[in-house]
Amino acid sequence: MRIKADTDKILKQLGKPDFLKLLDKRLSDIITFDEIENAFWFALNLEQTFKDHPDFENNRPEIYKKVQPMIKKARWVALSLLSEDEVIKMFKSNLMAMFEIQDYDIHKYFDSRLLIIFPLDIRDEFKDKVRKAIEENKELMTKEKIKINKEMKNPTTGNWISHMHSVLGIEDIPLFKLIEYFFQDSDIAKLEDNERRKIETILKFYEKIKMSSQTLEGMEISMPVDDEGRKGEIVGGYFQPLKYNEKEYKKINAIYKKILAIEKGGVIEAGGEKELEKESLKKEIKKYGIKTEGKSSIISEEQTKPIDQKIEEAYKRNTPLLKKIKEDEVNIISKIKESPQEINSMLIKMFKNEEAEKLSATLLVIARLGKTKEIMSDMSVKKIFMEEVIPLLKKQITNISEPELIDKFKQNTSDPIHVKILIKYILSKIFGEREEEAAFVATQLENIFSVLEQQEYLGLAFYNMKTDKFEWANVKMSDQGDLVME
Repeated sequence: MRIKADTDKILKQLGKPDFLKLLDKRLSDIITFDEIENAFWFALNLEQTFKDHPDFENNRPEIYKKVQPMIKKARWVALSLLSEDEVIKMFKSNLMAMFEIQDYDIHKYFDSRLLIIFPLDIRDEFKDKVRKAIEENKELMTKEKIKINKEMKNPTTGNWISHMHSVLGIEDIPLFKLIEYFFQDSDIAKLEDNERRKIETILKFYEKIKMSSQTLEGMEISMPVDDEGRKGEIVGGYFQPLKYNEKEYKKINAIYKKILAIEKGGVIEAGGEKELEKESLKKEIKKYGIKTEGKSSIISEEQTKPIDQKIEEAYKRNTPLLKKIKEDEVNIISKIKESPQEINSMLIKMFKNEEAEKLSATLLVIARLGKTKEIMSDMSVKKIFMEEVIPLLKKQITNISEPELIDKFKQNTSDPIHVKILIKYILSKIFGEREEEAAFVATQLENIFSVLEQQEYLGLAFYNMKTDKFEWANVKMSDQGDLVME
């Protein structure tokens, strides 16, 4: 973990000719490898340097101006760790910096931030604030002026929102209407490709966050469920069965993205190269038992079914727990900012003191930092937990001795299955009889893993529609002698 830097030293470094190049290279690595925590400290330490030395902007304006875009880009990568006010400021004043990051996925980073906001009506309020910030954004998104209600206006982000409203109205806009707008509007037709990309990204995002998080369609999560023995997940209010393992899931997801990329690329000529490639990909994905009828839909109507409000009610049932966890997260993030090296000892102390909500909050913060593997694999942490975890695990797996179980963990401390098992039994132990709450916290961890594309840590817990409860996946020994969770 990083320790907060000495701003006097940073100031001296900023005066050296090659330091800006080193900063730029470091930021490039942070972005490439999606180092969320390092992005947070990169921006924080530079900002704190300028706060501690307010004369620097006037004394060295050329350096100050070069560093500001770096800070903005780092903050977009660290979006999930910013305060709500800081996030709103990014959307109101620094939105264009997002497009300086290649292949930046605003939905991924924003959803990761939303997942820590509870209860859901408060999350909706926050989304409304973000939409308002976008409407008030005065950054120029394109070059040429645009016509809004017969008046020519500057092409600011806020004015492009007004332009869309003048053409399509202010109510929820169906996706097909939005697509027609992108391809048929005369002002958009004049845009360069990079300008069109900005428009599409921002307006689609703006429309998406109109949907309430209190509805299945608007939930930011993909909820793992077991519907009378059929395991799958809820996506956009529909049950989608999973008939494949995690490795197959990654392959299917990659194929799915390729097909969507082709479909988003414009007109597909019959018999053309794009059509042939798409058909080839559809054949490949059918090997996994997934139908591909219908444009822009990998899963056919036959494979989906609407679900009732049970899962929504189950989610709301756990809202008081999540609200408490959120309150604890604010304090934990504050402590980590001051003493990031103390996170291991914090985790151990909470476990010893049986502080279930605080420990859950810490695990969620660790997950958002992308540090789950590092922290949970650390032997100084695992040694503390072994005395509690192994006996619980041994009760479920009878065909292996405790020493053999301990050896399995020690042989590969970073194995994802070992990390998952450790998380399960840490939460099970600390929540005790509140088993459903423990499993529910695990689904919240999975949401973060999913957003960060860490599929190896999925499969911890799920919502069982038959019992109307959040439940843990079972741990067992495979025929090959490996620990698995199913």
